[in-house]
Order: sequence, then C-alpha cells, then structure tokens
Amino acid sequence: STTGDYSVSVTVTTATESSTDTKDITIYEVPTVNTVTNFEVCTANSNHEFQLSDKDAEIIGTQNAADFQVRYFPSLIEAENNTNALPNVYTNTSQTETLFARIHNINNPGCYDTTSFDLIIQKAPIVNTQEDWTVCDTDMDGAHTFDLSQKTTTILAGNDASMFTVSYYESQADLDAKTNPIANNFTNTNPTTEVFWLIENNSYPTCYEEGTFSLEVIAGVTANTTTNF
Repeated sequence: STTGDYSVSVTVTTATESSTDTKDITIYEVPTVNTVTNFEVCTANSNHEFQLSDKDAEIIGTQNAADFQVRYFPSLIEAENNTNALPNVYTNTSQTETLFARIHNINNPGCYDTTSFDLIIQKAPIVNTQEDWTVCDTDMDGAHTFDLSQKTTTILAGNDASMFTVSYYESQADLDAKTNPIANNFTNTNPTTEVFWLIENNSYPTCYEEGTFSLEVIAGVTANTTTNF
C-alpha cells in the first residue's frame, strides 16, 4: 500500500526444474479530495467569468501540487471518465450551477478522486450617482428637514426594491460598521452636511455599493416691499 517502485518476482518449481519471472511495479499515490467551498461572486450581471483554477489550492490542500492535476467538468460522469473538461475561464449558464472537480495523479490519471461545488451569482446593486441636495433657508433659521426617502427612490432606480435596502450615515466609519443610521427625516445642524449612503442585497449583505452626497442649506432671499415709482 506504500507508494514507490518495486521489483516483484515469482518462482514456479516442479519436481525436476524451476523458473523465475520478475516484474517492475509502481504504486502511485491516490489523491484525497479536500472540501471545497462554493464559488460566489457579486455582480449586477447574470453571468460571470469564473477563474476555475482559483479552486485548485482548496482541492489539493497539503498534498504536493506537483504530483496532481485538477480539472473541472459539467457532470459527475464526465469527471469520472475525464472527458469534456471545462475551460479554465468559464462563464456560468445559470445563477446557481453545480460543477464537478477531478483531482488525479499526473503520472497515473487512473488514481483520482472527485468532488463538487456551486457557482453562485449574488446579485449586486446597480449604482446610481447621486447629486447634491441644496435648499433655500426661507425662514432664516439655518435648518431644514430633508426627507431622505426621496433619495432612496433615485438610489434604487433600476434595482429590485424588494431585494435591496438603502441606509444613510453621517460618517464613513458609521457606514463601515453599519451603526447610527440616519432617519429618513433628517434635520441638518451645519450649513453643509455630507451623507454616506449604502445599498445592499438583503440576502447577501456582502453585495453592496456605497456613495456620498451633500445636503446644503443656503440663506434665503427676502424681497422687501417698495413704494410705487
């Protein structure tokens, strides 16, 4: 059961004579397939070019990569027969697609093992650039209550509103930590306030986009009453 090169002899003896035959035998290492994680990407498109070789290291694990080859197939039968291997750069045909990997000994492809994993497209949001929001301070108090739900509508444009959520923050640090979100009815305390917005996939929070816009309150203008000329 130990891999290596061996010389094996057999001797046949009769009452009057004896004959010996020798064969050289090589025992090759059978690979062990390691657990492989699903291949997930965030994209706004339905298809993606997956670099399948990125999974080689997971499948080979601590085994000597120089002794083994990993190939990828659309079905288990094709993986076992080592036929119709997929190209290294492969474009998925559905949002979730199962592929089969075969690892075999380079010196003896008959020594192999197989496994499977999924290619998964996680829907990323479409990004809509947001313009700054400027209002006139008509009552001259320096403050204005902004209804941020109006910005939510423009941020979600082109996206499935049931799939994505928009939230707002007063700093990049709050956005990164997803803490202290701003309420939709936001009243400024400074003449200019930078707002950080986040749109993320409800099912896959790692699929998100972010951006900023400014809220600006500028002094209003009063037209004084004048006498007739």
